[in-house]
Amino acid sequence: MYKLEVGLGYSVFQLFLRPLRQGQQDIVNCLSKQRTVLSDRILEYYRINAGELSDLVDEYVTANAGYDCFQFFSTGLDKNTSIEEEFVTIVSQCPMKQMVADEKEFAKRLLKGIRVSNINEVLMNKNHPLRMYSLPISNYEVNEGEKRDRYLAWFKNLMKGELSVRIIDQYIITDKGIKVLNEVYLPLIEEGAQVEIFGTDSNIQNGWTAEELNKRIDRTNHKIQMYIIPRDEEHDRFICAGNIRINIGRGLDFVDSKHEEIQKKTYISISVGGFVRPRIIREVKQS
Repeated sequence: MYKLEVGLGYSVFQLFLRPLRQGQQDIVNCLSKQRTVLSDRILEYYRINAGELSDLVDEYVTANAGYDCFQFFSTGLDKNTSIEEEFVTIVSQCPMKQMVADEKEFAKRLLKGIRVSNINEVLMNKNHPLRMYSLPISNYEVNEGEKRDRYLAWFKNLMKGELSVRIIDQYIITDKGIKVLNEVYLPLIEEGAQVEIFGTDSNIQNGWTAEELNKRIDRTNHKIQMYIIPRDEEHDRFICAGNIRINIGRGLDFVDSKHEEIQKKTYISISVGGFVRPRIIREVKQS
């Protein structure tokens, strides 16, 4: 999953209807990479607030309907429910329950159970979900002492629903690498997925062979194949899930199962694009 479903108050939605003023482009770029939640009554809410510009609401939605910009909902709520209450109910049904709106737009009593941010809160916080899922991301800084589980949840969401995953790290076919795979990364991947692992056999220690390490991979929930690639041809370390590529500067072991906090600083870049298969020397068999 690399697009979030987000509710936009009219105070924010209106930015898509008119020429932008200085300083507004960054938030529009960020929100354009997500899906705006809509329903018949949310559209009515936008038209009411737009006043004389109400025709622009329908023109904008119609013009962008084919670009994966919106998520339409039907709540089935009683018609006596206010539009604002229905709006918040729809946002509360989304996985991350995110809304961006002016803090005075909705009564606080309506906003329980969802996260409401204003524009500045989104732009000033690199860890805000709407920033972390605004792909592509270049050189996202991960610092020592940060909570490991936040990054694992991020990766799991990015890989949600993907049944073809490739892991490339020249140090992954090692005792430590297989342990990290079993205990950290494989549990993040959808059950039944095809997982291809690419690494080198020049970093193996403790007398293990690649074949012996291959036997130690937990295959309970996944179909796994392992390949040896040339050491000098692939220096990047990354995970490809569908068309998402997660590059990790220090390698996959920047997280492990022993520590709840990040032990060494690294950088993460996430891009959207196809997978280029590295040159394979040989397949590592299970026996």
